[in-house]
Amino acid sequence: METIEKLWNLTELSIVSSAVRVLFSMLAGIVIGWERGRKGRPAGIKTHSLVCMASALVMMTGQFIFNEFGGSNDVARLGAQVISGIGFLGAGTIILTGNNKVKGLTTAASIWCSACIGLAIGIGYVSGALLMLFGVLFIFIVISRVEELVNRHSKVMDIYFETNELHCIGEIIKTVKKQGCKINDVQVARQDKGYKKKIERGVSVLLNLYLKNSSQRNSILLFLSENPSVEMVEEV
Repeated sequence: METIEKLWNLTELSIVSSAVRVLFSMLAGIVIGWERGRKGRPAGIKTHSLVCMASALVMMTGQFIFNEFGGSNDVARLGAQVISGIGFLGAGTIILTGNNKVKGLTTAASIWCSACIGLAIGIGYVSGALLMLFGVLFIFIVISRVEELVNRHSKVMDIYFETNELHCIGEIIKTVKKQGCKINDVQVARQDKGYKKKIERGVSVLLNLYLKNSSQRNSILLFLSENPSVEMVEEV
């Protein structure tokens, strides 16, 4: 009986506890990666699972080294390298889009969270890892929907569009103002190639608007998309 309890004690390093830690870290990575993958993000199930499992192994290796060799060996030393070294994966998911918006920060943060969860599982701190996993899911599922709802009813709107006819920019701004919208900021950048390389020496325009009411979003986007001088338009 004592032997069985020792095998299932996740804080003790045994073949059973090691298998449970690796399996649990894989499942945690799958859960986080699935949420990112279904939104089409560059890092999905495989990336998050590998990061979480490898982080767990690193902590188990640190524990093994301490148990076998003792002395001045620090269990957390290898884990600290994971925390600092995981940045290269996060950096690979962050991109600057053509409309000067940064994308991929949430995915980079989720990779870092996967590594931290894996480290906790690897050392046997399963309760902390579970709480963190539930917290991550709460943010991705609940908070994301609340954020979308708030943005949908917000009167602030950013619109990015590309055109090769400079004169249409002034006309668009006048039309938007006639609808009762306030222009907070206008950014115009010249570019050699635009959306899908259709624009030769065209410009990209980023408008920051304050709407009269939030229901104007669709009508403004429709107006711009139907403008023959506008090559592409999107809300950012």
